Amino acid sequence: MTRATDQFDVLKTFGDMPARNSDPPSAAPTASASSPPICASTIPEPIEAQRLSESNQSNHSADLSSSRYLFEPKFANGGMSISQRASVTRQIESVALSPNQIDLYFNIYYTYYHTGLPMLPPSVSPDVVYKASPVLFWTIVVTAARHDCTDFSLLPALMPAVKRLLWTTIASPPHTLPSLQAMILLCLWTFPVSTMPEDITYILAGLLKSGAIHVGLHRPEILELYSRNRAPLGKAELFQAVRAWCCIYLAVEGASLGNGHLPVLPHDRTIQKVASEANPYELPEPLYIGILTQRFLNKVHMAFGSLEDSYKVSMLSLFEPDLQELEVKMAAYQSHRSSIYYSAVNFQLKAYAIFDDEDSDTRRLAVLRAFTAALGYIDALRRGDEADVPMRYLPFPLLRMCFTAAVFISKVLHSSYGQFVNQDLAKAAFATCISVHKQCSVEDNDMDGRVTTVLPQLWGIHKDIFEASPTLPPRLSLRSRSFLSIAHDGLWQWRAVYAGKPSNGAPSIPPPLISPVSMGLLSPTTAVDPSERSLSTNSVSLSHASHIVLPTEPVNISGQRQNSNRNDDDQQQQYLQEPTPSGFTVSDNAAHESWTSTCDANDTLTSMGLVDQYAMPLDLLFSSHAMEPGSSRDANFAELLMIGQEMTTS
Repeated sequence: MTRATDQFDVLKTFGDMPARNSDPPSAAPTASASSPPICASTIPEPIEAQRLSESNQSNHSADLSSSRYLFEPKFANGGMSISQRASVTRQIESVALSPNQIDLYFNIYYTYYHTGLPMLPPSVSPDVVYKASPVLFWTIVVTAARHDCTDFSLLPALMPAVKRLLWTTIASPPHTLPSLQAMILLCLWTFPVSTMPEDITYILAGLLKSGAIHVGLHRPEILELYSRNRAPLGKAELFQAVRAWCCIYLAVEGASLGNGHLPVLPHDRTIQKVASEANPYELPEPLYIGILTQRFLNKVHMAFGSLEDSYKVSMLSLFEPDLQELEVKMAAYQSHRSSIYYSAVNFQLKAYAIFDDEDSDTRRLAVLRAFTAALGYIDALRRGDEADVPMRYLPFPLLRMCFTAAVFISKVLHSSYGQFVNQDLAKAAFATCISVHKQCSVEDNDMDGRVTTVLPQLWGIHKDIFEASPTLPPRLSLRSRSFLSIAHDGLWQWRAVYAGKPSNGAPSIPPPLISPVSMGLLSPTTAVDPSERSLSTNSVSLSHASHIVLPTEPVNISGQRQNSNRNDDDQQQQYLQEPTPSGFTVSDNAAHESWTSTCDANDTLTSMGLVDQYAMPLDLLFSSHAMEPGSSRDANFAELLMIGQEMTTS
């Protein structure tokens, strides 16, 4: 049987469902609707799962009333329970789970994770899932084990094995639907890591998008044209394929936004059809409102990502009618999840006001509105936690929004705008953000856990800046990460004070080889003392950074260059057109040591060391580079290399 045939069989296994007797749901349901809301618990049981249940019915003796099941479903509309239990013990490498344990983790998954992203019908038994895809089976287990308080050893034991299984599956295309669904889960609830370079969320999202398009899921109505099987999909299979593509869309765009990049699927024809008023593919409510909000966010970030800063406040008024229309749609659902989604959209749109020129007359009012929107988003998270959307199960994009809101609140409160806001509410919201990340932390010293230390320290940094310059408005020095520039700007302010200190919780791992010039962080005159190089070992020493020369342009206390409103990307482009420096510039000024301590090898959340590529031997950076004679730029490189070697030997 070919892999293409497997793809259709999986669609039939997970999607061969009888048609609903009720009318298709409208895009704007009301509280008085007589029909129950669409959720995965109303989906009939697949035929394949029924057969498996009948054949193994005598072996099902698992007891879900075990005292180990601390997370018993308690929600009125979100609680779920699998209809068929596991029949056999499953093992991956040295980890084995009994049928009782498998049932436990599948119930946790369907109760707390599936409700936010209904990807599988709970009528599918764990045995059917394992038969379709072991990687999906173990991904569900490892996701559900993130907050298992009864067996703290399971998650660290499972993660290495699941990672190896994941990469083995990715390396064997074409990818089946269940393998793509496993990648969706890992994009939204990723493996815990201590630093941003270790986070595979964005990398995995790129692979997920490519794999899904490769098998044709982005065009479900002609999916058969992407395989050797020309049999057309039935209605149930088509709906299952559309639902899978919608989940992929949300995971990919959420990972892109959460890492500060522009949308990767801004104009998708399938998503346009899905987002119509009639909800033609009968998507469950959480998935449908997720599509509506993400599609709106794509328009926002694409528009503001290419817009000059001086026009961003003016652009906000153009999006107000669309935002009000979205608010009406979200209010019709009357759910805490729709409130959280809308509040996140409202904050992301209005937060672009902080990018506007500081001299703008309308900037202050727009930033204060964004401040109110940030408080509203955090309050929506708090109210959802008290109802049916627990904070500890928030997916990756909503967590990044929470961190960004905390940084935004601290920036505005500790500025000249702080006199116009309710400081008590701001402090309470900031404390709630810390609590959210503390609850979401699943491993010692993971990024969510470290945020609980970073945020209070960042609050103190902003307070010191405000006390030194109380008339300064909130400002950004980093503007190259779209909406997430707010969060990354706060992180760079934090690094300037706490980077490399033993108390910051940063792991001791080697930094990646990234030049500060390519990152737009240092001026073209930046250089590293050649004595810090080690040619005999073909490596570069990163243990000291006290010889890095500061930019000649003055820098104020907030970290922003004075007399300059250019963003980092513009400065980088200008430098690429300038001639390469012909020599080294070494400084022994002790006043620079405090600033250059930010370049320590333990460079905090990104663990990024600042290394000047022009101070390294050319053969180390470009081992296969052939210099062309007569090239002025290559001549400069050759001259630079010769000078560096002479200084090293002396």
